[in-house]
Parts: sequence; structure tokens; C-alpha cells
Amino acid sequence: MPRIFISHASADDNAIDTLSLWLSKHGYDYFVDHRDIDAGVSWDAALRREASRADILILYVTEAWLASEECFAEYRSSFYGDRTVLPLLVQPLRLQEFTEAQGKRLGTLCASVQGVPIKDLPPEGFEAQQIKSAIVRVRREADAARRKRFLIQSGFAVSVLLATVFVLAVLFADQVRGIFAAWNINRKIELASDTSKPF
Repeated sequence: MPRIFISHASADDNAIDTLSLWLSKHGYDYFVDHRDIDAGVSWDAALRREASRADILILYVTEAWLASEECFAEYRSSFYGDRTVLPLLVQPLRLQEFTEAQGKRLGTLCASVQGVPIKDLPPEGFEAQQIKSAIVRVRREADAARRKRFLIQSGFAVSVLLATVFVLAVLFADQVRGIFAAWNINRKIELASDTSKPF
């Protein structure tokens, strides 16, 4: 099951709790900072660790998210890994009320990845299908990558084994020939001394 990291502004904690319940109901494995970081643990360290472990970044994009440098940094960090980014564009995003920074961030986001416009939580109908499809696609890609890694590692192990046998055969060629010659002589002696034939 892919691991999901939910990036959101603290102003949207209540909405994220609703989204978390929906994800739990569908059996998804996810991380939410205000629920999953224990008291006394560094926020920055925990967020960096969990974001690096995630397969999917769900961005809960509101005006508050677009105003947050920390939230936008979580999105930008995804470009340095192979995580799938799924922006949930919470409607309505009132563009005319955006600051210049918010407008630039939304433009950068929409130019780099396809988002899912949502009106309500939990998501319903077509919105829910888009979210589920993205998660299923990531799970399939992760399974395929795991199988590929296994085949590569197995092939490497077999290659190392064959190379080792070959090197040992070259280094100990004389001993191998001697063993084979001794075995061949013993075999001839055994055949010559076969007592099953009448005298």
C-alpha cells in the first residue's frame, strides 16, 4: 500500500481530519502532521522524514496553503524524488484576492501537475474516483518497480556467482585437472576389476 503524505496549512486542520477519516475508511496509509507527530518531536525533522518516506504527496491547496512557504516547500521537495503529487484544488480559489506570491505558486503548481478540483470533503463521485485512480496507479507502479529491482538483484547475484566459479576454476585449474584425472583412473580400475563376469 502506498504511503501518503498530506501537505496542508494549519488553518485547514479540521478539513484534513475529515479527509483522514475518508482515507482510513478506504484502507489507505497516510501521515498527517498534527495527528502523527508526538509531543517533543521536532516538526521540521518529522516532516522531512515522513515526506521522504511517502509515495504520494496529497496537497490540500487552499488560499492558506498557497500563502505558506513551508507548504510550498513540501511540494517543491517532491521534484527531488520519485513521488507522485496529487493537488486537491479546494473550490473556490478566489484568484482576484490572491497576493502576488500566492498567484505565482498556483501558476507553478498548475503548470507542473494535473490537479483535482474538489468542493466538499469527503470527496464524492468523480472526484473520489480520480483520487482512488491516482493511488491505484502509484501502487501498481511501486509493485512493478519492486519486481524490477528483484529481477535486477537476482541477475546480479547469479552473475557474481558465475564469475566467482569461473575465477576459481582458472586459479585452481591444475588442481581441478588432477582431481578429474584421479577420478578417471579410479573409474577405469573399477571397470577393469568388475568381478561380475565369469572367470
